[in-house]
Amino acid sequence: MAQGKKSVDSGRGYLVLRGTHVDKSEDEVAQLISLFTSRAFGTPTRTDKRLQRFAWPVRYEKTDYTSPTFSQTMAEAAFHTDSQYLDEPERYFGLYCVASDVQGKGTNFLVSRQQIVEKLTASHPAALEHLKSSFPFRVPSVFTAGASDEDIEVVWAPIIAGGSIRFRRDTIMSALALPGVAVSDGQLAAMDALEQAISEAPALNCHLEPGEAIIVDNHSMMHSRSPFSDSNRLLYRVRMKEQDPSANAEQGGLTDISRKPREITEDHR
Repeated sequence: MAQGKKSVDSGRGYLVLRGTHVDKSEDEVAQLISLFTSRAFGTPTRTDKRLQRFAWPVRYEKTDYTSPTFSQTMAEAAFHTDSQYLDEPERYFGLYCVASDVQGKGTNFLVSRQQIVEKLTASHPAALEHLKSSFPFRVPSVFTAGASDEDIEVVWAPIIAGGSIRFRRDTIMSALALPGVAVSDGQLAAMDALEQAISEAPALNCHLEPGEAIIVDNHSMMHSRSPFSDSNRLLYRVRMKEQDPSANAEQGGLTDISRKPREITEDHR
């Protein structure tokens, strides 16, 4: 695991694990496995403000939220950064597969920040500068303090800053639909250029099988997911701050949960 973390941090940006046994464990044990494995990379954080879960279930959940989150739907999840709506998005996230759909459904894709920036530098340098200005990100309803549509929370931050990237078009557009929230025409055009660069950048694909997991550098890689149809598909997601893995977790402890290495292949799109 220590060697794997070095590989992720040195620029590879991801690590796929086999044999985590989350698929063969009772629910809470599966969550604990995902949490303590994740501690080799950083300190797990609580995903949502209301239930404060460390291991977030990525599965289909019927919801009437006007501002939903990708992990609750079976639809395609466009390329994005996890927790892009936080002041400081976590450095890493892990997906631990308990049950999967068939190959090609619910498959994860990765593109690197470096390749996206190279594309923008070559074709849309002006857009790259606009992406360094602040954009509004609306917090998905389930992650607000009251976990409701009535809670409106918006965070302003640049899409590209230093060596990191944060982006999720739908949370930006949801924020822009709010009264008094606006960006320039140049910024809107820059988002279009960014999505074009993402579509042109070489992507890696990884279809997780039960018992496998993927750890991703959330600052240097963007990820997406193809749609799926099996409502039994279940992964646990853990996000980790970049801290000493031996340090204690956030106040409250990792046991307060209350409620699998292989290569991945290039997607020739």
